[in-house]
Amino acid sequence: MRFDAPLISIVLTTYNSERVVEKALKGVVGQDFPLNRVELIIVDGGSKDNTLKMVNEFTERYSKLFYDVKVVVHDRNYGVSKARNDGIKMSRGRYILILDHDVVMPRDTLAKLLHYLELVDERVVAAIPLHNPTCKDIISSWEYIIRRGRIWRTNAVTSCALVRRELFDEIGLYDETLGPPHTIYEDIELGARALSKGYEIHLPGTLEVVHETCDEASSEAPTTTTKQGNIINKVKVLLRYIRVLKGVLNPRYRYALVKYLRSAPITENIRWCTYTTLAVSFIPITILMFMGMFMPLYTWILASPVVYFDVVHQYWNSKVPHVSLAYAFIAYVWRLIRSIALVLPVYT
Repeated sequence: MRFDAPLISIVLTTYNSERVVEKALKGVVGQDFPLNRVELIIVDGGSKDNTLKMVNEFTERYSKLFYDVKVVVHDRNYGVSKARNDGIKMSRGRYILILDHDVVMPRDTLAKLLHYLELVDERVVAAIPLHNPTCKDIISSWEYIIRRGRIWRTNAVTSCALVRRELFDEIGLYDETLGPPHTIYEDIELGARALSKGYEIHLPGTLEVVHETCDEASSEAPTTTTKQGNIINKVKVLLRYIRVLKGVLNPRYRYALVKYLRSAPITENIRWCTYTTLAVSFIPITILMFMGMFMPLYTWILASPVVYFDVVHQYWNSKVPHVSLAYAFIAYVWRLIRSIALVLPVYT
């Protein structure tokens, strides 16, 4: 049966994705959902590997199953925001599934996400399944444990999200200025605009997708012993966090953070002003302490736990209180570090 328009448009973005895109595409075509009601739009950033060959082989084999299949190839990698935006502009579905190349959907993902959005209030404009990373470090493991099995409100339209078209019609598309040549903060900036309009974004922790986060590590790790491979992966995770810490000093990061806060509700701006105040005041307060002036230190000590427990409230899961407290502490310290970017020069 031919419908006048697709119900769901999947916008799948790829770039040098040969290690993971086949799994993502198999997840799409394997959905327990009528594919003749699904429009598939693949936007590639000018891949240099075998990604496009794999995509073309897939479309030749399966395109007749879908309402429609479109493949768009950019002349170079403009970043995920432009790729998603071009796909959204071409789409016709009532709902749009934002999908990254490294996310593998179980068979029931589309049906359950759609069912969820049709049940909840229309103010809920996006539903995001819980991402289960294939390579977990301790922090991502904690987040997974906290989120699993519960419905959460979140602030980002991320790598696998079913979105009502009305959201993009009202607030616009992803911001393409955030951090070229590689997009950063585009997902939470879009989420911030949605939240500031009174909408909600839900993460139903009862729905999961597989996030292929370790394809590079697995391809380079030694195959002699599992122990050696684990050590290599841990070193790579450490180096990744070091790069992230260095990235905070990048003016592009500050630009992205400022853009996000301009779109965010006033409560989020108050939070980040508080983080910045605590972070930048620590050293002068310590100096004053050595000069015998303890009152500023007492104020800092009283204020810091209050802010920490605000973070705890955002991640609290009574079933795993110790994990919630530990993860919230890491998140709290990380926010203090990131807030330093707000006092750096603006990148233009």
